[in-house]
Amino acid sequence: MTAFDQMCLTQVEDLAPEESRKIRRRENVNRAVFARYLNVTAGLLSQWERGEQRARGASARLLTLVAKNGLGAVARRLSPDGCRPRVALRCDGGDKLVDCT
Repeated sequence: MTAFDQMCLTQVEDLAPEESRKIRRRENVNRAVFARYLNVTAGLLSQWERGEQRARGASARLLTLVAKNGLGAVARRLSPDGCRPRVALRCDGGDKLVDCT
């Protein structure tokens, strides 16, 4: 793996239960919607938020991406006319996605 690839990998954080809830509320979405974006059930998300389980694997990576970059990091955003935006994203070396246009 190249140094650039290593630099762009998001380090997965072990988030406390209250952090999962805080991220969801910051993104202003309900539990069902947030769970859908993370490709988990609302029940599992609820368990994360109550501390009964921890996000692991791909779910932990997605949750970390949303924590650092917002829900747009895992969601396809549409322009007002319903078309996909033509925006190139790149890693800036600090785990942030940057608009290159």
